Amino acid sequence: MRKSTARVALVGAALLVLGVMGAGAVSAAPGQAPAAAPSASAKPAGGPFDKVLRRMVHATVVVRNADGTVATYQLDRGTIASVGSGTITISEAGGGTATVSTDAATRVRKNGAKSDLSSLAAGDKVSVVSEVQGSTAMAKAIVVPKPLAARLPAPTN
Repeated sequence: MRKSTARVALVGAALLVLGVMGAGAVSAAPGQAPAAAPSASAKPAGGPFDKVLRRMVHATVVVRNADGTVATYQLDRGTIASVGSGTITISEAGGGTATVSTDAATRVRKNGAKSDLSSLAAGDKVSVVSEVQGSTAMAKAIVVPKPLAARLPAPTN
């Protein structure tokens, strides 16, 4: 089955948003110190929803495809509580949980590199994009971000 351009773009955009949120607010080129913190009067660089997106725990997005049909996607962020045969359960901030199905088509990125479902473990911080069909959320992409220390530039003396 061929995926519509809109659906692929949505999943890509969602992964980008989740990746940016997972990377945190620190960014600098290798060998450069992070930029100074903005003044209290400065507007966030990401626009009015920047604070909301950085704190996003769970969202449901409905998208109209090019052919007029709609697709529903679920976005979850948290810590893996358990990995089962064909499912993962995510503990979300505020005490909620989300259980999503996985299959051979589920893409996994761990610590910035392609990976597979067998590399996921309880305790991993995770961002998941799932397609919802009926009452089932099927994970399309799972991202385990690099540890914070690996994302920060090396100290300079």
